[in-house]
Amino acid sequence: GIKMKTRFTAFFAFIFILTLCTPCASIAQSAKNKFMKSTVMVYFFPLPLEKTEDGALRFDLCTAVAFAKNGKKHQFFTAAHCVAEYNEETSKTIPGQFSSFLVLEKSNGEQSYYKPEILAIGEMNNFEDFAILEAEIDEDIPLMSLSKYSPNLNEDVLIVTAPVGSELGLLQLRGYVSKEKTNNFKLFNNTKTEGAFIVQVIGLGSGQGASGGGVFSAKRGEIVGIMTASVSNPKGHNSIVVSSIIRFNNFYKEYTEGKRPLIKK
Repeated sequence: GIKMKTRFTAFFAFIFILTLCTPCASIAQSAKNKFMKSTVMVYFFPLPLEKTEDGALRFDLCTAVAFAKNGKKHQFFTAAHCVAEYNEETSKTIPGQFSSFLVLEKSNGEQSYYKPEILAIGEMNNFEDFAILEAEIDEDIPLMSLSKYSPNLNEDVLIVTAPVGSELGLLQLRGYVSKEKTNNFKLFNNTKTEGAFIVQVIGLGSGQGASGGGVFSAKRGEIVGIMTASVSNPKGHNSIVVSSIIRFNNFYKEYTEGKRPLIKK
């Protein structure tokens, strides 16, 4: 009788825990789907327009994530080096000369295109490698929550990027935090590194076009960083340098207070 009661109690506890965890799993999957839908590709065509050897227009590819909106005007974060140039002699960050558009992927495989406006750009000499884009979009795009905390060592994360370009579009990749803080990486000469952490992507590297994409904490269900650069060696070791979302939060607050005017060329 005692054994049966013990087994029954254990079985009941297992069912109870399973019941509690099932919604957690569905919420986690829902958050992953939301992250995928909030991420867009950004194409930048240098001005004047240039062509490759095969006659195609030359462009750069980055990633951006929706996090705020006002009516139909959606705001996205991306990397500053995607939209700006850094002058190493003057240590100034200035907007680049290009034509750009956002590419939204739909569930049916179709794509829609929108012209963004640059609202603010961080100072890259202070390792503020982030910028704010805005576009008027008549589609429903989920907004990602931005964390107030830094991720921990070995914390599981997800990234969304286009590692093989626009042919396959955006893919969701898994990784983990391999270093909580680094002070050795320099985006450019004479630039500081502050608040950056390192992520390893499982299986593949992040690929081209990952800059500006979000780093999503599977545990917190929030964005914890913005992808800045991929560092590799000849043996194939690949690491991603990530700007802390905490610094972006401070930057965005200053922008909303009018303290971050867009510097013109």
